[in-house]
Amino acid sequence: MIEKPNIPKFESEAEEAEWWYQHREETAQWMEEAAAAGQTTTLANVLERAMLLHEALRREERAG
Repeated sequence: MIEKPNIPKFESEAEEAEWWYQHREETAQWMEEAAAAGQTTTLANVLERAMLLHEALRREERAG
C-alpha cells in the first residue's frame, strides 16, 4: 500500500489546487486502494444512513 503523505495547511485555494494537481497520481492510487478495500463512502451510503437516522428520530418523537 502506498503511504499517504501528510497534507499540508495551505495559504490559499490556488496553493491547495497546485498541491493536489502535483499529487494527482498518488491521490488516484489512494482512492483505488480505498475503494478496493471497501473503505470509501458513497453518496448513496450517506443518504441511506441519513434516512435511517431520520426514521429513528421520528419514532422517538412519536414515543416521546
